[in-house]
Amino acid sequence: MKGIDVMKMRVMTIATLMLAFSILADRAIAATPPGAGQARGDLVVNGKRLTLNYAVAVTGPDTFDPTKEAVMVLLTAKPVPQSKIDSATSFSDVRDAVDLGLAYRFRIGEGFHITFRHAALGEQELQTSGPATALKDIVVGPETVSGSISPWMGSEENIMSFVVAYSIQFTAPIARRFSLDKPVVFTAKAAKLTAGGGVPGKAFLDEKCKPVPTDAKGVEAALKEAGALPTDKDLQELSKNAGHPVTRAEFIAQMADLAKAMAPLRDTDCKVLGGKVEGDVAVLQVEAKTMGSRGRTDVIMVREGAKWKVKKEGTWSPIK
Repeated sequence: MKGIDVMKMRVMTIATLMLAFSILADRAIAATPPGAGQARGDLVVNGKRLTLNYAVAVTGPDTFDPTKEAVMVLLTAKPVPQSKIDSATSFSDVRDAVDLGLAYRFRIGEGFHITFRHAALGEQELQTSGPATALKDIVVGPETVSGSISPWMGSEENIMSFVVAYSIQFTAPIARRFSLDKPVVFTAKAAKLTAGGGVPGKAFLDEKCKPVPTDAKGVEAALKEAGALPTDKDLQELSKNAGHPVTRAEFIAQMADLAKAMAPLRDTDCKVLGGKVEGDVAVLQVEAKTMGSRGRTDVIMVREGAKWKVKKEGTWSPIK
């Protein structure tokens, strides 16, 4: 009996040691960062699991301040071909390279935005955003972006009736760098623009605040002036796509309906308060009624040839 008991104890001891070794091995694997180009984790949507094995990153201008760098990390079930990244002209194109997986775009200190694509979603995609505090485990190096991501409020998120969970480690090589905008810096030679903004100010008002015609005759004249009136060949292509003949008059009527729908989104009652200009760059301080409330922002204008055009609008601040 004693021999049997000793044997049982040995078996139990070996089993305990094997279990402990297995736990330690799993912890060691979890603690070891994935290799370059690799991801480790799952994207789960409504209980359906998608394992993500690949990681790649792209850097470029931030949406709200294109002089600052943002990063997009693609975490995918299959490798993203370098050719797709090379042919991209924007972050939007890079995001479209994701078939199944997620695109995690962030700017350190500012927050993140994720796009999810999963078989459980069918043809649609899900998106969510979060604060800068969720980026504490991410490191942006000179050649790679590494770290881990998971829902910043708990273990899962409810997005449009879908339950989404993810916990992913990654080491993503930076495969492409889009150039950032250079910040506008004026020298002592910059000229001050008074109320109205001079020529750049007039160009801003014409581009952003000029009333848009919504009647058929006015829309036709505007399309003709812009060189956008459809040719016979254009109408043939439109008819082919629509599955029925599309006349020029019908196209103009559709554009008029669109102009009416978009009219409430146009800035109105615009004023250029002043600004600065030097060379082919001007910065205007403008005020307008936008999206139903009155606000103020800075607008960067650039001169291309003989014409001034809006390059970038800042964030509108409400006027109290």
